[in-house]
Amino acid sequence: MPGLTIHLPAVGGYAHAAAFLQAIRLKAADMAMTVQSSRLPVHWAAPRADAGHRVDLEAGMVTAHASEAAVDCALLAGKGAIG
Repeated sequence: MPGLTIHLPAVGGYAHAAAFLQAIRLKAADMAMTVQSSRLPVHWAAPRADAGHRVDLEAGMVTAHASEAAVDCALLAGKGAIG
């Protein structure tokens, strides 16, 4: 993720830092999956909208899922050392 800042704790040694970095990688992967999963419904609904069909339900689902994904990512970033 571009612009990802990692703050390592001062305690421990190499093993602790490696475990910490692994945890950060897992958090970053989880956030990336969450964001990507909110993009998929847009790609599903876009051809229907281009064809002239109403996509009110799809638009609502996309909005709700993207909002929830943004909050989840913000909360996940706030729990760890991602700043």
